[in-house]
Amino acid sequence: MNRKIIASGALAAAVLGGTGLTLVLGGASAEAATQAGSWDVDAVCSAPATTTTHDYTAHVQQPINADGSSVWQAKRGVVPVQFKVTDTPKTTTGKTCTFESVAAQTAHPYSALTFTPTAGMTVNDIKVLTAHFAYTTGESHGGSLRWSIHTPAGTIFAYYGTGPNWTGPSLTGQGGSGDNLLDMGDNRFDTFQVGGTFYDTWANVLATHGGDPVTSVSLVVDSSWQDSGVPGAGDQVLNLQDAAVNDNVSYDPIGWISTPTVTDGTPVQTNAPPATLKLDRVGTGGVLGPIDENSLTSAQGDSGGHFRQVNGNYIYNLDTAALGAGKYAAHILIGGTVVETPGVFGLK
Repeated sequence: MNRKIIASGALAAAVLGGTGLTLVLGGASAEAATQAGSWDVDAVCSAPATTTTHDYTAHVQQPINADGSSVWQAKRGVVPVQFKVTDTPKTTTGKTCTFESVAAQTAHPYSALTFTPTAGMTVNDIKVLTAHFAYTTGESHGGSLRWSIHTPAGTIFAYYGTGPNWTGPSLTGQGGSGDNLLDMGDNRFDTFQVGGTFYDTWANVLATHGGDPVTSVSLVVDSSWQDSGVPGAGDQVLNLQDAAVNDNVSYDPIGWISTPTVTDGTPVQTNAPPATLKLDRVGTGGVLGPIDENSLTSAQGDSGGHFRQVNGNYIYNLDTAALGAGKYAAHILIGGTVVETPGVFGLK
């Protein structure tokens, strides 16, 4: 399992500054009392993986001056373009996590985001249960997506989807993304575990169990098991942006556990990767006009814009006879990406 406590405390006190204003979430109103607590996410995550990328920087070498002051006769014939390149490797370690219920994940076919209050809380105290999400695979069915309100007597469920069976794509305004399920006014609440019925209303939940203490509240998806003959059933994968219990919001809960760490390595001079030359004509106002690299040849045998890799440097003997007077910027490209800074020179 992949669990992590991702947030604690509530936002209303900071946002409203203790003004006593009413907080509105997902269409429901709740007095702006701070709902203290913490969030814990249990999602499906890949094994941590490590990848290495390279951050290259380039420095033009003589005879081209780094300050761009080099000027030669246009008929000079050849300008040696040389670069030293520094490679700073970047090591990224992380895992990819998904809020999903996928049958193939036999060891972990569910995901849950759980809010645990840090002070006394009853069912009556719950005013908002909302989440912003989008299904990328499947839809609500088989009892999830749902909120689960955990009490010592049992669990009260609140189902997403559309009636009468609370399945379907969870349309906004019908028990979908951004809706406060407590505002729906329908019988999407399940009190069977606490002595009630499978289809119940929130008003009846409050009338019969309003004073029950709440130990935690979870947003759960776990219905990949239902895949035979049920339209829309099977795997469920969601892009979960946030979830809220009253004014306590968990933002980007999956990002909290899947954000990678990046470590910079030691910079070293390199000429290991192949590189090509990109030559631009610098016009009035610094506007650049590209020159066909295939025409960049020289009597020394350099052609097609491909640098030679010699003694740790990149070298290209550029034939300038056909370029004409003007100002030019020579870039080095590694992997098709320009590595700045260019070598700038003039021909007169």
